[in-house]
Amino acid sequence: MNVASSLWEKPEWLLPVAGLLSLFSHLLIAWVAIRWHRLSEQRFVRLLTGTQQRWSAVDRRLKEVAEESRHSWARLDRKVGRALLEADLELESSIRTPSVLEKRHHVTALARQGMDAGEISERLKMPRGEAELVLNLARCFSPLEKDRDRPMC
Repeated sequence: MNVASSLWEKPEWLLPVAGLLSLFSHLLIAWVAIRWHRLSEQRFVRLLTGTQQRWSAVDRRLKEVAEESRHSWARLDRKVGRALLEADLELESSIRTPSVLEKRHHVTALARQGMDAGEISERLKMPRGEAELVLNLARCFSPLEKDRDRPMC
């Protein structure tokens, strides 16, 4: 009988070796778990830090966009306000634009009060030539008191 076969026939010595191997494997598994845990923790911390940095960047950008939006809305509000004012003025001027007959009436009424064409044009905010034309036409068709001595058209 050789030494190798006798070792396998009496396995009592295998129990302590198996215990040591089991202990070693448990220690190895524990070391791997601890190492994995540390690496996982480091990765988690890096991931969390990166996420916090990204959220901070997103938050800053959102604040910038909100500020830009406030400025844009303010500009838009001013533009809309001006457009509404201009539309109101245009509407008002179109409503208040006197007809030709009303102009003639105003011009002749002021002429009867003794105003000349220059004064009438300033008062009614109309071109002087238009006031003179209305006065000349009024003289042709219904002479004013002061123009009775002038010949009609």
